[in-house]
Amino acid sequence: MIQYYYTKKEWGVVMEKEKLKILEELRRILNNKNEAIIILNNYFKGGVGKSKLSTMFAYLTDKLNLKVLMIDKDLQATLTKDLAKTFEVELPRVNFYEGLKNGNLASSIVHLTDNLDLIPGTFDLMLLPKLTRSWTFENESRLLATLLAPLKSDYDLIIIDTVPTPSVYTNNAIVASDYVMIPLQAGVPSGKCGFTTLRKFIKETNSSALKLIIGLSLLL
Repeated sequence: MIQYYYTKKEWGVVMEKEKLKILEELRRILNNKNEAIIILNNYFKGGVGKSKLSTMFAYLTDKLNLKVLMIDKDLQATLTKDLAKTFEVELPRVNFYEGLKNGNLASSIVHLTDNLDLIPGTFDLMLLPKLTRSWTFENESRLLATLLAPLKSDYDLIIIDTVPTPSVYTNNAIVASDYVMIPLQAGVPSGKCGFTTLRKFIKETNSSALKLIIGLSLLL
């Protein structure tokens, strides 16, 4: 497990020493992959900095000249709002929910820079549980993984930001991901509980392909 420590004031400017640690780890992982790796940024607790961490990763990976797709699977669209402070985020031709419904996410992608793309969050995602209600658990769980498969050859990294609760949104993201990043507040007892809950959820979704959990301890 890799741990990084940040104060709340340090969110905007990542120290050079810490940047190097993360970049070296990314290089090591990418050297062993021939297609995009998918990283889920999740913890079953709100307000621990998941979306800020995703935004930080967008900044770091740009320094590596990597092609990155950010996916905002949170109904509150916090990641989209954060990125909109720096980039001009336009509405896609087909919003995220419609892309999932139609079985094609290509038209839900907006381009921010030469290396950074985004599937913006939308409140319409609240309709997803209704869409998949009659599906089998396996088909429901693998929806996002299936739709991301044809996009993996276009990117080095795909980073997913999702809601902090067990749900069809998190379920889909876990099954689709290769790695999970878990932001934690240092010294908070809920950390151990959160790990246990996430491990149980991974087991229930049969996501045995997840090889690594990267824990980030945050000083807030």
